Formats: sequence, C-alpha cells, structure tokens
Amino acid sequence: MVDYHTAQTISQTEIKRARPHTRREMIRHGERHHKLETILSWREARVDAAYTLALWAREGARWPLEALMEALCAPVFPLYAGRKAHPLGWPMLPEVAEAETLASALAARAPLKGDVLFDHLRAPKAAASVSCDYESAFPHGLDGPRLEIRRDAAPQRTRWQFAERRVLTGRMPEPTQEVLA
Repeated sequence: MVDYHTAQTISQTEIKRARPHTRREMIRHGERHHKLETILSWREARVDAAYTLALWAREGARWPLEALMEALCAPVFPLYAGRKAHPLGWPMLPEVAEAETLASALAARAPLKGDVLFDHLRAPKAAASVSCDYESAFPHGLDGPRLEIRRDAAPQRTRWQFAERRVLTGRMPEPTQEVLA
C-alpha cells in the first residue's frame, strides 16, 4: 500500500531556538510565529504479507520469552504494521521453543491446524528467505548467508533520521528425512 503524507513542522533552526518538549508545543510555537512548514512524503507498506518472527532471550533480558508470548496473545493496544491504518489481518500465534540455531527453531515450528488460510504458513520451506541481525551471537544455521546493509535503525527518534544496520540473509536448509517424517 502506498500512502501520501503531509505533515506540519517547523525548521530545525526554529526547533533549536524554541526547544519544544512535545510535538504539540512545536506546532503551537509555529502557529504563533507563522513558522509552520509542510513536509510531503510517500510511504510504502507491505500489507498482504505473512511473516514468521523469531526472538531469542539474551542473558539478563528485561522480560522472559514467556511474558512476551502472553502479551502477544492478549495485546493491550491494537497491533499494526507501521501505521494504525494497517492493523494485522491475522492473529499472532506465538510459541516458545528451545533450538540450537535459528533455522532449526523455524523448521520445528508446529504446523498450524484448522484453518485453510494458514496452510501456507507452516514451517518455512527450503526456498524461504530468512534474515537476522548480523551482530547476533545466536547461530543462524542458514544456507548461503550474505550480508545486507539496511538504513532502518533509528538512533535518534527525535530527528527521524535513520542509520545503517547490518543484516544476515540466507535460505532455510533443505529439510532432512527426519523433518519430513
């Protein structure tokens, strides 16, 4: 889905001078001093895709995986993909499992039952593309891994500038006879 956006703001120079604490303060300052500017942008979102996500707990993690699973099963706020106009079309189906590698965790995911829509969401096939953080200490177990550079890390959300992030992308390994049985 492609969205066309307009947003009002004030110049960076004016922000430095006014030092607003909130967006509301910033807009009010711009209105009072006739300094509002309009930003025009296009944004794209994938709204017809299905993803399987894997998280692993680092030592000293703030929340255990079980708590995250419970929160995903009963979210306090509506879940959406990037913008509130893009709510998730299917429910989250979290599981907690132990595995040696990312690939083995994804391959061991239990097949979903009872709904024709979910038939294609079973454990990833050998051709499935999988990406993970390059700096992760968790072994990936992927075939043909390659390094990709993405500009989607947000080091400073106040300025809405994005930095590079290194991502490892590969394919799921061919299933063994044990997995097929």
